[in-house]
Amino acid sequence: MSRWPVHLLALLCALASARCSMCSGPGPGGAARGAKATRPGNGPTLAPKKQKIKDKKMVEQTTYPVFLANTLRNSAVTAASRSAGAVVWSRPHGLPKNDLPRYLLLWQGRVLAESPRRLLLLSHEGKRLWERAKQQGAFAAVAGDELLHHQNTRQRLDVVDVHNAVKQDNIELPPAGDDEFELSFYAPHGKGRLLVAQVDTGSTMQVHTRKQDHGEMYSVWERDIDGQLSLPPIYDAAARQVLFTTSLKVRRVSVRNGKEDAGWELTIYQPQNWSADGRGNLYVTGLHMTEAGQKRSVLLALTLAGKELWRWSGSPKLASWSPRQPPIVGTDGRIHAFSAQAVLTFKEGKLVWDYKAAPTYGTALPDGSLLVTTGNNLVRLDRDGDRLFTVALGNPALTPPVVDGNGDVYVATTTNLVKIQ
Repeated sequence: MSRWPVHLLALLCALASARCSMCSGPGPGGAARGAKATRPGNGPTLAPKKQKIKDKKMVEQTTYPVFLANTLRNSAVTAASRSAGAVVWSRPHGLPKNDLPRYLLLWQGRVLAESPRRLLLLSHEGKRLWERAKQQGAFAAVAGDELLHHQNTRQRLDVVDVHNAVKQDNIELPPAGDDEFELSFYAPHGKGRLLVAQVDTGSTMQVHTRKQDHGEMYSVWERDIDGQLSLPPIYDAAARQVLFTTSLKVRRVSVRNGKEDAGWELTIYQPQNWSADGRGNLYVTGLHMTEAGQKRSVLLALTLAGKELWRWSGSPKLASWSPRQPPIVGTDGRIHAFSAQAVLTFKEGKLVWDYKAAPTYGTALPDGSLLVTTGNNLVRLDRDGDRLFTVALGNPALTPPVVDGNGDVYVATTTNLVKIQ
């Protein structure tokens, strides 16, 4: 039985406690409408020189294993924002073209930018505080005054102090044979912690619970799960279940005792992404085949037990969902799904509006509005799909927009970190 340092008791949540925590919930039905008319934006154009991305795979890299540090993979925030599209500052992040930001976290009044090989901490004024190398592509998480990440091996986590980037401790992970871990998330569970990790081959997943005893953290139970994962894992704290997929089968592990139930099959040809609302519902985007052999996009709403609540099917022209942005469940209950050509918003399976664009990421705000990155721009849409503003970022946006407690918005591009009010 492996033991962890007492130091971990102080960690409330490595991922779910990041300042961009989410809120969600299903809502009533509505009638379908076409795309909304737009209003002129008031966002200024930034100065940075445009930068062409030669390696498109760099942009397509898998983003943060838990989307916006939320174990439900739902990018809806509780922080209200009065942002009108004014750029407060735009600072060069100085990262090379082969190591650009993948995500941002708001942490202890600071902005943490993560790239495949390093971590960069900046103040809310954009001042660079420190930079720290990490293992390429590996997990990083924040909790309290501490940062956790892999540096030399994925079988150990370094614990770093936020103020000076000095290593304080390390956490030895359970052995994974000859393979190494790709941590998915680390979240509180009762008086202990829940650890979910995927072995780097993608064929095995490990789920653990940890609890304190005599000043140390020890494993209450561990479970290895075989099978190629087809979607990132989800942890529903309210249901006390970890959900994951192997092929089309949805499997559920209880965090009470580590037992897995019988599971159920997704009635979909090819699942592409999913999220949960914390109220017992899942939302899955993917493709299905018609009798005529045509691929059509589909959005499914299901219970955690697999009961289908509703299904929306698109035209053959809409045959691709975003591989990076999971469905967003807003606090008003609307579901926002991103295709390659548009943002689509639903109420109980009915399309209520769509916004023609090539969206990459989105963040839902509590007033029903939506922040969307598309190409070199950040757009804010109101709850009816009308454009409130457009901010020209000067270069392609690479990270989901995040919102701090003051309602200010941050996004990283290929060259700069940008703050918007």
